[in-house]
Amino acid sequence: RGSLLENLTFGMDHANPDSQQEYVFKVLNRLFATNRLKQHFLGGHRLDWAKVLSRSECQTLNLARCVVANPHMLCMDKPLKVFDDERASACLQLLREFVNNRGVEQDPQTIASRRPRTCIFTADRPKLFINKVDAVFKVSSEKGIEKLFNVTQSDLEVV
Repeated sequence: RGSLLENLTFGMDHANPDSQQEYVFKVLNRLFATNRLKQHFLGGHRLDWAKVLSRSECQTLNLARCVVANPHMLCMDKPLKVFDDERASACLQLLREFVNNRGVEQDPQTIASRRPRTCIFTADRPKLFINKVDAVFKVSSEKGIEKLFNVTQSDLEVV
């Protein structure tokens, strides 16, 4: 049990600006957190979150924790599965920003001094990401891991 701020910044240095409430709240807003989730966050409530929050609210927190921690590499298994297409697309846009800008909601003046970011994830709705990723790999027992070039929607229907 702990507050959502404590949960989302667990293991972070409290002197780090990314661990501050204002920054974390910006990330939650960018992930379209529910009003209920934002109220719990701002209220500093200490609850058994697995029993209180919905699956999509828990997944929103998981993604927020990833972005707030600002690691050099993210590896995620179907991080968008619980979201509808519109929300999943918004989350993908934020992950794209994470890679392109070497973090989210960071000072644009310091981008050159930040290390590159990489995001690897599996997906169950390839149509959502086909035009939003740098590379697509197909994993099969027949061919192992293969990089797909010039990917079209029909290529992904069998993935």
